[in-house]
Amino acid sequence: MDLPELSEVNIRLYNIMGQVVFKAMQSDRIGFLQQSIKMAELLSGIYILKAELGSEIFVKKIVKII
Repeated sequence: MDLPELSEVNIRLYNIMGQVVFKAMQSDRIGFLQQSIKMAELLSGIYILKAELGSEIFVKKIVKII
């Protein structure tokens, strides 16, 4: 993600039941942000990735198959 100005970034990964299985927060970031999530540690299924950057929210569905 490209952060053109100072931003607080909240990243959460939810399982299909709405439980948080991963979260990360970084405050006062500017520039390019890259966050790794170890999907190998999670069960197969559907996950929702939610990234909040200031007032913007990005949501992405992730499907893990074995």
